[in-house]
Amino acid sequence: MPVCFIGTYTGGSANLTAIGYELNAAPTTFAAANAADYVIGAPTLIIMFAFPAIAARSKWFQKVKEGYEAYTPVKLWGNEKIAKAEYNVVHHGHYRVAMRDGVKLATDVWLPIEGKESKPAILVRTPYGRMEFANSYVHFIQRGYAVVIQDTRGRQDSEGEWIPMYSEIEDGDDTLNWMADQLWCNGNIGMIGASYGGYVQWAAAASGNPHLKALISIVTAGSPFIDIPRKGGSLFPVCWLGPLLWWEKNLNQKRWYVPIGMKY
Repeated sequence: MPVCFIGTYTGGSANLTAIGYELNAAPTTFAAANAADYVIGAPTLIIMFAFPAIAARSKWFQKVKEGYEAYTPVKLWGNEKIAKAEYNVVHHGHYRVAMRDGVKLATDVWLPIEGKESKPAILVRTPYGRMEFANSYVHFIQRGYAVVIQDTRGRQDSEGEWIPMYSEIEDGDDTLNWMADQLWCNGNIGMIGASYGGYVQWAAAASGNPHLKALISIVTAGSPFIDIPRKGGSLFPVCWLGPLLWWEKNLNQKRWYVPIGMKY
Protein backbone atom coordinates (compact mmCIF):
# COMPACT_ATOMS: atom_id res chain seq x y z
CA MET A 1 0.00 0.00 0.00
CA PRO A 2 1.17 3.59 -0.52
CA VAL A 3 3.12 5.33 2.23
CA CYS A 4 2.41 8.82 3.48
CA PHE A 5 5.78 10.61 3.50
CA ILE A 6 5.76 14.33 4.08
CA GLY A 7 8.82 16.18 2.81
CA THR A 8 9.95 19.52 1.47
CA TYR A 9 10.75 20.16 -2.18
CA THR A 10 14.30 21.52 -2.52
CA GLY A 11 15.15 20.58 -6.10
CA GLY A 12 15.58 22.88 -9.08
CA SER A 13 13.77 23.04 -12.39
CA ALA A 14 15.55 19.91 -13.65
CA ASN A 15 14.11 17.92 -10.78
CA LEU A 16 10.70 19.41 -11.41
CA THR A 17 10.84 18.30 -15.05
CA ALA A 18 11.82 14.79 -14.01
CA ILE A 19 9.01 14.65 -11.50
CA GLY A 20 6.56 15.92 -14.09
CA TYR A 21 7.66 13.21 -16.51
CA GLU A 22 7.26 10.53 -13.85
CA LEU A 23 3.81 11.70 -12.86
CA ASN A 24 2.78 11.91 -16.49
CA ALA A 25 3.26 8.16 -16.88
CA ALA A 26 0.28 6.22 -18.12
CA PRO A 27 -2.06 4.82 -15.43
CA THR A 28 -1.07 1.28 -16.47
CA THR A 29 2.51 2.10 -15.47
CA PHE A 30 1.39 2.96 -11.96
CA ALA A 31 -0.80 -0.12 -11.75
CA ALA A 32 2.05 -2.40 -12.80
CA ALA A 33 4.57 -0.86 -10.41
CA ASN A 34 5.15 -1.93 -6.84
CA ALA A 35 2.76 0.24 -4.82
CA ALA A 36 5.16 0.19 -1.86
CA ASP A 37 7.60 2.27 -3.93
CA TYR A 38 5.25 5.22 -4.00
CA VAL A 39 4.94 7.92 -1.39
CA ILE A 40 2.97 11.11 -0.99
CA GLY A 41 5.35 14.05 -1.03
CA ALA A 42 5.43 17.83 -1.07
CA PRO A 43 6.73 18.04 -4.68
CA THR A 44 3.26 17.07 -5.85
CA LEU A 45 2.08 20.41 -4.48
CA ILE A 46 4.45 22.11 -6.91
CA ILE A 47 3.11 19.93 -9.70
CA MET A 48 -0.46 20.79 -8.70
CA PHE A 49 0.08 24.49 -9.37
CA ALA A 50 2.51 24.16 -12.30
CA PHE A 51 0.95 21.24 -14.16
CA PRO A 52 -2.63 20.69 -12.93
CA ALA A 53 -3.42 18.23 -15.73
CA ILE A 54 -0.50 16.04 -14.68
CA ALA A 55 -1.42 16.31 -11.00
CA ALA A 56 -4.96 15.21 -11.76
CA ARG A 57 -3.64 11.96 -13.22
CA SER A 58 -0.99 11.35 -10.58
CA LYS A 59 -3.34 10.29 -7.78
CA TRP A 60 -0.89 12.18 -5.54
CA PHE A 61 1.65 9.37 -5.73
CA GLN A 62 5.31 9.94 -6.45
CA LYS A 63 7.96 7.30 -7.05
CA VAL A 64 10.87 7.18 -4.62
CA LYS A 65 14.20 7.70 -6.35
CA GLU A 66 16.14 4.46 -6.44
CA GLY A 67 18.65 4.29 -3.61
CA TYR A 68 16.75 6.73 -1.40
CA GLU A 69 14.24 4.28 0.08
CA ALA A 70 16.03 4.30 3.44
CA TYR A 71 15.22 8.00 3.82
CA THR A 72 11.47 7.36 3.60
CA PRO A 73 9.04 5.26 5.67
CA VAL A 74 8.78 2.73 2.81
CA LYS A 75 10.89 0.10 4.59
CA LEU A 76 8.72 0.36 7.71
CA TRP A 77 5.79 -1.14 5.84
CA GLY A 78 7.52 -4.49 6.10
CA ASN A 79 6.61 -4.38 9.78
CA GLU A 80 3.45 -6.46 10.17
CA LYS A 81 2.07 -4.22 12.94
CA ILE A 82 2.13 -1.28 10.55
CA ALA A 83 1.25 -3.01 7.29
CA LYS A 84 -1.69 -5.04 8.54
CA ALA A 85 -5.10 -3.42 9.00
CA GLU A 86 -6.30 -5.23 12.13
CA TYR A 87 -9.48 -3.36 13.05
CA ASN A 88 -12.81 -2.56 11.48
CA VAL A 89 -14.08 1.01 11.64
CA VAL A 90 -17.24 2.48 13.16
CA HIS A 91 -18.54 6.04 13.19
CA HIS A 92 -18.93 6.59 16.94
CA GLY A 93 -20.97 9.78 16.65
CA HIS A 94 -21.32 13.45 15.87
CA TYR A 95 -20.76 15.90 18.72
CA ARG A 96 -21.12 19.60 19.37
CA VAL A 97 -18.08 20.23 21.54
CA ALA A 98 -18.40 23.34 23.70
CA MET A 99 -15.47 25.74 23.93
CA ARG A 100 -14.76 27.87 26.99
CA ASP A 101 -16.84 30.76 25.62
CA GLY A 102 -19.84 28.51 24.89
CA VAL A 103 -19.31 28.23 21.13
CA LYS A 104 -19.90 24.65 19.92
CA LEU A 105 -17.70 23.07 17.27
CA ALA A 106 -18.88 20.27 14.96
CA THR A 107 -16.85 17.16 15.73
CA ASP A 108 -17.01 13.58 14.47
CA VAL A 109 -15.43 10.52 16.10
CA TRP A 110 -14.43 7.21 14.52
CA LEU A 111 -13.26 4.19 16.52
CA PRO A 112 -11.97 0.68 15.90
CA ILE A 113 -14.91 -1.68 16.41
CA GLU A 114 -12.91 -4.36 18.21
CA GLY A 115 -11.84 -3.80 21.81
CA LYS A 116 -13.54 -1.73 24.49
CA GLU A 117 -10.38 -0.40 26.14
CA SER A 118 -9.42 3.27 25.85
CA LYS A 119 -7.18 4.12 22.91
CA PRO A 120 -4.65 6.72 21.78
CA ALA A 121 -6.34 9.28 19.55
CA ILE A 122 -5.57 11.43 16.54
CA LEU A 123 -7.12 14.88 16.20
CA VAL A 124 -7.68 16.73 12.93
CA ARG A 125 -8.91 20.34 13.11
CA THR A 126 -9.68 21.90 9.75
CA PRO A 127 -11.42 24.86 8.11
CA TYR A 128 -11.73 22.92 4.84
CA GLY A 129 -14.65 20.69 5.83
CA ARG A 130 -14.21 17.87 8.31
CA MET A 131 -15.66 15.23 5.95
CA GLU A 132 -13.67 16.40 2.93
CA PHE A 133 -10.67 14.18 3.66
CA ALA A 134 -12.12 11.84 6.29
CA ASN A 135 -11.26 8.73 4.27
CA SER A 136 -7.58 9.70 4.45
CA TYR A 137 -7.48 8.78 8.13
CA VAL A 138 -9.14 5.36 7.96
CA HIS A 139 -5.77 3.60 8.05
CA PHE A 140 -5.11 5.05 11.52
CA ILE A 141 -8.38 3.63 12.85
CA GLN A 142 -7.63 0.26 11.28
CA ARG A 143 -4.46 0.19 13.35
CA GLY A 144 -6.08 0.90 16.69
CA TYR A 145 -6.37 4.68 16.96
CA ALA A 146 -9.46 6.76 17.62
CA VAL A 147 -9.78 9.55 15.04
CA VAL A 148 -11.48 12.87 15.74
CA ILE A 149 -12.12 15.41 12.97
CA GLN A 150 -13.44 18.88 13.81
CA ASP A 151 -14.55 21.94 11.87
CA THR A 152 -12.74 24.97 13.21
CA ARG A 153 -14.70 27.89 14.60
CA GLY A 154 -17.04 29.49 12.08
CA ARG A 155 -16.47 26.82 9.43
CA GLN A 156 -19.00 24.36 7.97
CA ASP A 157 -21.20 23.10 10.83
CA SER A 158 -19.33 24.83 13.67
CA GLU A 159 -20.70 27.85 15.48
CA GLY A 160 -18.88 31.14 15.95
CA GLU A 161 -17.20 33.67 13.69
CA TRP A 162 -14.51 32.62 11.23
CA ILE A 163 -11.48 34.75 12.06
CA PRO A 164 -8.40 32.91 10.76
CA MET A 165 -5.77 32.07 13.39
CA TYR A 166 -7.56 33.98 16.15
CA SER A 167 -8.99 31.34 18.53
CA GLU A 168 -6.96 28.26 17.67
CA ILE A 169 -4.87 28.09 20.87
CA GLU A 170 -7.92 28.08 23.14
CA ASP A 171 -10.08 25.93 20.85
CA GLY A 172 -7.32 23.38 20.40
CA ASP A 173 -6.75 23.22 24.15
CA ASP A 174 -10.46 22.79 24.91
CA THR A 175 -10.86 20.08 22.27
CA LEU A 176 -7.87 18.12 23.59
CA ASN A 177 -9.31 18.27 27.11
CA TRP A 178 -12.70 17.10 25.85
CA MET A 179 -11.12 14.14 24.08
CA ALA A 180 -9.06 13.14 27.12
CA ASP A 181 -12.26 13.06 29.20
CA GLN A 182 -13.95 10.52 26.90
CA LEU A 183 -14.00 6.84 27.87
CA TRP A 184 -12.61 5.79 24.49
CA CYS A 185 -9.47 7.96 24.84
CA ASN A 186 -6.48 7.06 27.03
CA GLY A 187 -5.28 10.66 27.18
CA ASN A 188 -2.50 10.28 24.61
CA ILE A 189 -3.33 12.43 21.59
CA GLY A 190 -1.51 13.29 18.39
CA MET A 191 -2.52 15.77 15.70
CA ILE A 192 -2.16 15.71 11.92
CA GLY A 193 -3.04 18.13 9.14
CA ALA A 194 -1.75 20.29 6.31
CA SER A 195 -1.57 24.03 5.68
CA TYR A 196 -4.01 25.64 8.12
CA GLY A 197 -4.42 22.15 9.57
CA GLY A 198 -0.73 22.31 10.40
CA TYR A 199 -0.97 25.75 11.98
CA VAL A 200 -3.71 24.67 14.40
CA GLN A 201 -1.39 21.97 15.73
CA TRP A 202 1.27 24.47 16.73
CA ALA A 203 -1.43 26.69 18.20
CA ALA A 204 -2.70 23.79 20.31
CA ALA A 205 0.86 22.98 21.37
CA ALA A 206 1.32 26.59 22.49
CA SER A 207 -1.42 26.02 25.06
CA GLY A 208 0.84 23.58 26.89
CA ASN A 209 -1.87 20.92 26.96
CA PRO A 210 -0.38 17.79 28.60
CA HIS A 211 -2.43 15.38 26.47
CA LEU A 212 -0.84 16.47 23.18
CA LYS A 213 2.02 14.05 22.54
CA ALA A 214 2.88 14.38 18.84
CA LEU A 215 2.38 16.56 15.75
CA ILE A 216 2.44 15.67 12.07
CA SER A 217 2.51 19.17 10.64
CA ILE A 218 2.41 19.23 6.84
CA VAL A 219 3.21 22.24 4.60
CA THR A 220 2.23 24.35 7.59
CA ALA A 221 0.89 27.87 7.28
CA GLY A 222 2.93 30.49 9.11
CA SER A 223 1.78 33.29 11.35
CA PRO A 224 -0.41 35.94 9.68
CA PHE A 225 1.80 38.85 10.75
CA ILE A 226 5.34 37.71 9.92
CA ASP A 227 5.73 34.36 8.15
CA ILE A 228 3.12 34.84 5.45
CA PRO A 229 3.52 38.53 4.45
CA ARG A 230 7.33 38.57 4.83
CA LYS A 231 8.57 35.06 4.22
CA GLY A 232 12.37 35.12 4.38
CA GLY A 233 12.30 38.92 4.53
CA SER A 234 10.59 39.27 1.15
CA LEU A 235 7.32 41.17 1.05
CA PHE A 236 4.46 38.91 -0.08
CA PRO A 237 6.16 36.44 -2.44
CA VAL A 238 4.43 35.94 -5.78
CA CYS A 239 4.10 32.21 -5.05
CA TRP A 240 1.47 33.04 -2.44
CA LEU A 241 -0.89 34.71 -4.91
CA GLY A 242 -2.43 31.48 -6.20
CA PRO A 243 -2.99 29.85 -2.79
CA LEU A 244 -4.47 33.03 -1.33
CA LEU A 245 -6.85 33.45 -4.25
CA TRP A 246 -7.95 29.84 -3.68
CA TRP A 247 -8.33 30.60 0.05
CA GLU A 248 -10.54 33.61 -0.68
CA LYS A 249 -12.74 31.64 -3.08
CA ASN A 250 -13.15 28.43 -1.09
CA LEU A 251 -12.92 29.34 2.58
CA ASN A 252 -15.60 31.99 2.37
CA GLN A 253 -18.07 29.26 1.41
CA LYS A 254 -19.75 27.00 3.95
CA ARG A 255 -20.48 23.36 3.26
CA TRP A 256 -22.52 20.99 5.37
CA TYR A 257 -22.04 17.26 5.70
CA VAL A 258 -24.02 14.41 7.20
CA PRO A 259 -21.74 11.45 8.00
CA ILE A 260 -22.71 8.16 6.41
CA GLY A 261 -25.13 6.21 8.54
CA MET A 262 -26.33 9.06 10.72
CA LYS A 263 -29.16 11.56 10.68
CA TYR A 264 -29.55 14.94 12.33
